[in-house]
Amino acid sequence: MIKTKMKTAGYALSIISLLLITSKDCWGGDELKKTLPSIITLKIETKDSRTVNAMAFLAIENGVAVTSWQKVNNAKKVTAKFPNGEEFESLGLIDKDPKHNLALIKIKVFGRPMLSCNPAEPTAKSKVYIWDIKDLESNINEITIDKIEISQGVKLYYLSSLLSTENTGGPLLNAKGEVIGVLGLIGGQDGKKLSIGLPSAYVLGLDANLPMQPWQTLKSAASSSAQQNDIVDKQIADALVQIHDHHDIINWTAGQMYGQGFRQGVPKLLYKNMEEVKTTFSEVSALRSADPLRARLLQNTTRALKSYLQATELVTKAIIIGQSSSKGWGAQPQDLFSRAGVLMDKFPQGYKNLVADVKQLLESSDQFKSSLPIKIKYWFKIIERPSGFSLGANSFARNPFQLFRVRSSKLADNLGFRSGDTIISLGDREFKPTGDIEEFKVLLKSYVGQKVEVKIKRNDKIQTIILNIPKTL
Repeated sequence: MIKTKMKTAGYALSIISLLLITSKDCWGGDELKKTLPSIITLKIETKDSRTVNAMAFLAIENGVAVTSWQKVNNAKKVTAKFPNGEEFESLGLIDKDPKHNLALIKIKVFGRPMLSCNPAEPTAKSKVYIWDIKDLESNINEITIDKIEISQGVKLYYLSSLLSTENTGGPLLNAKGEVIGVLGLIGGQDGKKLSIGLPSAYVLGLDANLPMQPWQTLKSAASSSAQQNDIVDKQIADALVQIHDHHDIINWTAGQMYGQGFRQGVPKLLYKNMEEVKTTFSEVSALRSADPLRARLLQNTTRALKSYLQATELVTKAIIIGQSSSKGWGAQPQDLFSRAGVLMDKFPQGYKNLVADVKQLLESSDQFKSSLPIKIKYWFKIIERPSGFSLGANSFARNPFQLFRVRSSKLADNLGFRSGDTIISLGDREFKPTGDIEEFKVLLKSYVGQKVEVKIKRNDKIQTIILNIPKTL
């Protein structure tokens, strides 16, 4: 009995000491300090004999902790450690949400304070607070939500600070100590990371009343590899699409610089797509695969995305220098453009095994095959273009019938198309976004020397134009 009282008193003193930590100006007061006893660091032993660290926090019900699904999806044993040094076993998984990278796990503890989840969405540029796993007793970070976007159906909070991957699963707190999000993803390489939070509303969507599944009974990484492979395959395909489209945007930007075009500054389209490339880069670089083929493809696509980001930075720098210099487009901007070209020209043929690996994955993965647009297969020269002629226009792999760039005096221009037109149908044939512009070109060959109606979308209006098809294409 005496020992029990001493332990209880020791625990109370440890909690008091945690609450009396010397505060920093950024903490936002006592409410934030009160959250510390609910913060957990996880030591996760995986079924493939690795040990990883993550964060979690008590919420919703007694003994229930919120963390990252990505961190615990292959766990065979999980140990929870509180800031006062006490450790408890995690008994197993209660609920999971792979799409939003969230999980509820059971901790063998009762009566500890729980954090309150506030589902109200914060605004961009608002402040949030994050405890740092490396120094929980004295380090809470005040950071900014730079922007809020929806990517692949998931709302993401892009954070201003670059955090350790071991912080994944930790809560994003407001000044009242309420959870407004969860740190869901840390991506990047070479010390450059992108930290992303997920809304607390996703946490409240989990069900804490489901029966617990002990870690030992969960399917291993090997038994769930098909599902994991589908996730990886879809992400690789999306990354290749992003690279293709950004390649065309950079080339279009280069064309805009002729004459005094650089005086107009960096095109907004380039900036916009650069942010999308950053997001894709963070997603791909965070993925892992035990399969050698997928591991190589992840490595190569991550490398390519990084190179395209570097090329974009060189191009934007060149434009800004040229725009601000009295000498105009001089030697330095030209040199920066050349360096950007070198980074881009290596892809895809300059990447060892890349094309061969894409071919192999196309043969073995239905998910990859259905996710990879045919335009990428043409780009990689995996299959030959059937039309045999150039239209003189560029279209995105993700929107193949939109002619975002029609080159002057080329066939598309002479036929009457303009940049921004979207081809809807040719004659009686309608085109779907899952197809490719080659379908239009092949059909065009059957009308050589004739006139044919084409339905297009131009300036958000549906129009019909008449094409005079030349006798030779």
